[in-house]
Amino acid sequence: MRGVQFLTMSLDGRLADVANDIVGTATTGPLAPTRVTPQYPTGGAGVPANSRVQVAWQPFPGAANYLFRVWLVSPHRPVTLTSRTPVTVSTLVYHATTYTWNNAGYPAGSYQYQILPLNERGTALGVWSEPITITVFG
Repeated sequence: MRGVQFLTMSLDGRLADVANDIVGTATTGPLAPTRVTPQYPTGGAGVPANSRVQVAWQPFPGAANYLFRVWLVSPHRPVTLTSRTPVTVSTLVYHATTYTWNNAGYPAGSYQYQILPLNERGTALGVWSEPITITVFG
């Protein structure tokens, strides 16, 4: 706990140190969250290729919107990547705690996703969620 170590007060033109009469207060209970908690899919989940993957997370206190991002960590087999091969997506999710990722055209492999809570003005209210690994198979 941080608090006042001493306080100097002026009484009738004189200075007096008050050091022993200051009482600090502390609250107990859980700390405010610093990151979003994903609900599903959870780590290691497998999803079919060319499907729509529903992603959901717990609401974050004060958040109106969220940034969602997913990226390819490693393909399951050698794949030729071109400028038209999707390997990542980042999107703003308005007033919702779910997002549907259409993974059509994405190579089979391991992906990670994260969520960042934002207020109404777009300011981050915490840090990115821990990366969650999912597998696209097919």
